[in-house]
Amino acid sequence: LGLIPVPQLPIRVGQRGDHVVLLQRALRAKGLATPVDGRFLAPTRRAVRTFQRRRHLRATGYVDLRTAQALGLR
Repeated sequence: LGLIPVPQLPIRVGQRGDHVVLLQRALRAKGLATPVDGRFLAPTRRAVRTFQRRRHLRATGYVDLRTAQALGLR
């Protein structure tokens, strides 16, 4: 999938770009519903929170280093 550079973290609502596309692809690979459009909007936030809950991470809805590592993006 690719790695997200640490300076890009955290990834949160309102961000756009290739790093968001990588995140969305990683979420989809884990079976979570999110568009792959490079925009971090509500559907991607919901998918992140669901992933975080499943992995027993703090369900913040944004992607910090721990969440990125759990997704295989770091």
